[in-house]
Amino acid sequence: MDSTYHQVQEKSLDEFSFLIFSHVTSKHSGDYTCVASNSAAEVNHTARLAVKVAPSWVYEPQDVSALLGTQILVHCSTKGYPEPRISWLKGHGSGVSDFRPVSNLDLQFSVLPNGTLSIAPAAHHHEGQYMCRAENGIGRGLSKIIAVSVNEPAHFEFSSRNMTVKRTAQATLQCDARGDPPIQLQWTHNMKRVDLTTYRVSVSEKRSESGVSSQLSIAHAERHDSGVYRCRAENAYGRDELLIYLAVQEFPEAPVGLHVSRRSGRGASLSWRRGYDGNARVLLYRLQYRVVGDTRRPDAGDWADAPTRDVPAERVVERQDLESGSEVNLEYRVEGLRPATAYALRLAAVNAIGDSDYSEPVIVQTLEEAPSEPPHNVQVQATAPGELLVKWQAPPQESWNGELLGYVVTWHEATSLGDNKTSALTAAGWGAAHAVLVSLRTHAQYEVRVRAFNAVGAGPPCAPLTATTLEGENFITSIRSLSFCLAPEGPPERVRCEPLSAQSVRVWWEPPPPALRGGVLLGYEVLYETVDELESQVETRRSGGMETVLQALQRAANYSIAVRARTAAGTGPTSEPVYCATHEDIPGAPMDIKAVANSEDTVIVSWLAPLQKNGKIKHYTVYNRPQRTGQHSHIMVLHTEEEEEYQVEVRGLQEHIVYEFWVTAATSSGEGEMSAIVARKPNPRAPAKITSFGRRLEVKEGSRARVTCAAAGAPPPHRAWSRRRPAPPLAHDANFLIDGPYLIILRYILEYCRSDASRWQQTRLPADTRTHSLERLACGTLYKVRLTAYNAVGSSPPSDELIVSTKGGPSKASPEKDLITTNSTCVRLNLLTWDSNGCPLTQFSVSVRSFEESSWMTQTVSPAAQPTVIYRIPAPAHFPPGGEEGEERATAVLAAAGCGLLAALLLLATLAYKRSPSASCFRKGYEQGDISEEEDKSVEKRDNRRNCQQVYTSSPIKHPIGKKDQQGSHD
Repeated sequence: MDSTYHQVQEKSLDEFSFLIFSHVTSKHSGDYTCVASNSAAEVNHTARLAVKVAPSWVYEPQDVSALLGTQILVHCSTKGYPEPRISWLKGHGSGVSDFRPVSNLDLQFSVLPNGTLSIAPAAHHHEGQYMCRAENGIGRGLSKIIAVSVNEPAHFEFSSRNMTVKRTAQATLQCDARGDPPIQLQWTHNMKRVDLTTYRVSVSEKRSESGVSSQLSIAHAERHDSGVYRCRAENAYGRDELLIYLAVQEFPEAPVGLHVSRRSGRGASLSWRRGYDGNARVLLYRLQYRVVGDTRRPDAGDWADAPTRDVPAERVVERQDLESGSEVNLEYRVEGLRPATAYALRLAAVNAIGDSDYSEPVIVQTLEEAPSEPPHNVQVQATAPGELLVKWQAPPQESWNGELLGYVVTWHEATSLGDNKTSALTAAGWGAAHAVLVSLRTHAQYEVRVRAFNAVGAGPPCAPLTATTLEGENFITSIRSLSFCLAPEGPPERVRCEPLSAQSVRVWWEPPPPALRGGVLLGYEVLYETVDELESQVETRRSGGMETVLQALQRAANYSIAVRARTAAGTGPTSEPVYCATHEDIPGAPMDIKAVANSEDTVIVSWLAPLQKNGKIKHYTVYNRPQRTGQHSHIMVLHTEEEEEYQVEVRGLQEHIVYEFWVTAATSSGEGEMSAIVARKPNPRAPAKITSFGRRLEVKEGSRARVTCAAAGAPPPHRAWSRRRPAPPLAHDANFLIDGPYLIILRYILEYCRSDASRWQQTRLPADTRTHSLERLACGTLYKVRLTAYNAVGSSPPSDELIVSTKGGPSKASPEKDLITTNSTCVRLNLLTWDSNGCPLTQFSVSVRSFEESSWMTQTVSPAAQPTVIYRIPAPAHFPPGGEEGEERATAVLAAAGCGLLAALLLLATLAYKRSPSASCFRKGYEQGDISEEEDKSVEKRDNRRNCQQVYTSSPIKHPIGKKDQQGSHD
């Protein structure tokens, strides 16, 4: 031990040793050990010296200040022995006795182990005097009083808030800042200082002990006043800002880019982009829609009575625009529309303020659906042994759901004697009203159903009707189906006609011979046109019976009338025309009239024949009377067939008196309408005037034309002809004659037949025709075509024959992997994969034999056939022209449980294959019916089906349909 450092002296007296401390301090505290030793042993003794020290400051407390809401730390550190105990007190008065321990005041007070006082967070009531006191029982202890002050920076109770105001209303923005004064406030709008020089904006302030209150007022708020307003407050201790999001609300703007994204038969999906929402959430969209008849003019029509539908905004779906990547499209599905109907739709947005304008309308054509109602008034009656006549009426047009293409009649025998096999035939055309079921069993009961179909499919069938065929010789023949009928090969016989009135003619006829009918006759077409006109148009009238009345014809006109029969396959040749003239009627008014003074007592009146003669003109009556008097005189002038222009000299008139003149024409039916009234007075010195009429003459080529130039005046005028090149020959007569050898073409007859046939079919064409399409020909077949021209004299020699071929050819077998699918008990042929090569397939012939056999047989497959037997298939497909057979031989592998894999030869039956292929799967307990579903996978097939329609009418606006056209089992 260093006795000098510790100021300790060591002294010995006899056998005692002493330590003497001259000035004891806290550093002398500790353990002291005395060691005694001799040659025999060594021992020691330890004694502890504790020096008690009064408290002293290590860190003396100081006055502190802190910001409101922050943590206050007041340090107070002492030393001494024993270790001093530190306590904190807060003053509540002016005396020392008014201090109270902080531990009894607030939970926000805490004394750290090192004696530091912590106050968190700092508040105004924490301001005041605090005492740090240290005691350890030695001496009087230590204490120190310090002051704590809390400074409040400028701040706001909330950092932001939203505010809305209606457009044109006053907006008042309130800004209440708290903190120690002085506080400075500043307003900004969208990061720019608010312009206080405008009359609409003003700011007012009010100061208080707690802070400053400022008010920003905006009179007549407009859209551009919307945005972020910042109220910035600042004092010596800090700054803060309040964000006020002002939305000036107004009516929204119309939706943008309205278009149709998807459509179906009874609905459509509308897509659009949001327009300006008027700073108010769009609550709903108002949809208005109506049926339009003209898609080129979607605004045509009245929207006042159009249905309106409110669509809540929650029902509108948001979708990301894949093209732009950033824009969001809104989408809504409109339901409850009618199929195959054109609609105009428009949209408006609605917020809490009101409605926007409607968007530009968009046109949508809904898709077709299968008819929703069966035919009405279906009747079945027996007409002959083995035959039933089925009659019906078309369902209401609103249930067609598209363009009605025809009807499907299905029937099967209702008694137990028959095989209950269902058969079907198709009646093409929405106007078809009956079908004849033939080759039925005599005195047998049949159940019949009828349903309508369009391009999508067949509608629901009518309620089944039961009828019994008449008794007769029992026979079994193949069912005659309209799908296999031909167009009639002969025209109707004994066509006759008779006029009924001036505008109607009755026509009646007898059907073609049975051998030339080609199938069940669906009706007839009556073709008629006027004979005497230069330009005439052939018109067609349809009839379901063998008599019709042609209405709305021209009066006193000669008509050429011919009749042709029709089946589901098309129309037949036209009969030889018969001619009928409608009755005469009273004529119309003369086309024009003139009155020219010729002398002091004569006036020449000229006029043109009526445009509508309505018969043979017998005579004309020229009327005259002094102006404003009721008494008149008249002169009768006979009609001449060659003349279209007439004139008469009215004599015995009085000079200087104005006369009125008018003319009427008369036929055998009576006097017609009067012409316009013209006024003229006689004149002894009449100037030269032309009494003829300048007009355009149209005559048949090769006929005689008479051009008249008559004049009047006193003295008689001189007349001269002139013409733009070439000049006509000189003529001194007032009538100029033009003659020529040419006649115009009246019509053409186009004849055609198959190259291997000798019977020609005819089509009558108008004179102005230069091209013509022959339809409903056989597929992939050579045809001969020739043309003959007709004029008023007769026919020309036929043109050279043109040899042409329709498109298409023999069918082609599909690959085995596409045609055949198998398992252990079932083999399925997907005949839809067979390539028709452009021609509709009519049937598949499938033969079968076991692998060990050499002869083929056509039979139905039974699943009982050994799955371990190998089979092989030839499958020739036939098409109407009778082209070559395509053959596919395939081996199907069938697996039997426990028997391993073996090859099996496919066993199939001959299938009737009509408009499109159908697939058959042969397995135990299953037999395919005759009625098959079909899907047309090309627009051409659908068009061919529509061409079979025999009645035409106006239909709703059509739109190109990109979906698959499906047809029900009406083939």
